[in-house]
Amino acid sequence: MDRSAIVGEMASVLHILHSSVKKHLSDKNFDGLKWRIDWTLDEFYRVSVELGRCGFWGVVKFICNCANYLVPYARLAMSELVVSWTNNMILRLMGELGSVFGISGCIGRCVGFWLCSIFC
Repeated sequence: MDRSAIVGEMASVLHILHSSVKKHLSDKNFDGLKWRIDWTLDEFYRVSVELGRCGFWGVVKFICNCANYLVPYARLAMSELVVSWTNNMILRLMGELGSVFGISGCIGRCVGFWLCSIFC
């Protein structure tokens, strides 16, 4: 499995969640938002299962441990609290994901900023 494809797939899932938060906040459909949060976590676990089949057990453990830290802004949106989705925790986790996949140097340190700048 290609590293950039994995990071791209996870970023895509986060982007879909971000768009759903915007949509469901405006139309007050919090059941739909709850479904999207669950779908997002399921997608992260699906990616981790694929990575497990390839033998990347460290990455699998990391994704399973950190998946819930990527959706708190969406959970707070269900209470109509708006929190930035690009907080320091998410940036650190995306940077760690870059280092787990072996992206080193400036790119490894800045991968979180790069991913978030795409979607902001």
